[in-house]
Amino acid sequence: PELDAALLAIEDAALREELAADLRNPRLDLNASVGLIGLDEGPWDTYESLGTDDAVTALLGVSFEHPIGARSARAAERQAQLRSLQALTEYEQTLRDVLVDVKAAVRDVHVTRELLDQAHATRIAAAENLRTILLEEESRERLTAEFLALKLGRQDRLAEAQLAEVRALAAYQRAQAAYRRATGAGAP
Repeated sequence: PELDAALLAIEDAALREELAADLRNPRLDLNASVGLIGLDEGPWDTYESLGTDDAVTALLGVSFEHPIGARSARAAERQAQLRSLQALTEYEQTLRDVLVDVKAAVRDVHVTRELLDQAHATRIAAAENLRTILLEEESRERLTAEFLALKLGRQDRLAEAQLAEVRALAAYQRAQAAYRRATGAGAP
């Protein structure tokens, strides 16, 4: 959207520049008018005379104007040229800003994807550790306090790993949304 607005500003400045260039040209105007005149002895006679050719008047005129030196036209043209250059500069700046935003969004998507993959691998490893302790628990005849502490610790690590994976997934989805916003793509 920002780039579209900047492009429209460039087009507007170009049109204004063309208009300013046209103001330097000499001006030739053609003026024409047609009217009805009805003069007679009485009001009814006047209305009757409107239907004749004597009641029609026409004026035709030509007006030519060429300012000597055309300083104001040249100044307006130069001002329009400067506005065009300003619009181009603003477009370039907007383009740079958009590219920076898109690059940052792409980087965030890659980084958060790597973090999501790591969190997933950590959760799988924690689940496997807990599974091995549960298998060992089934083969034991008697449970000791140390074994129960080990089991609770592995359950705690699994819960933390699951929470970290959910957070990493949320961060990844936020990064994807920021990327879509930066590229102007909107919702998937």
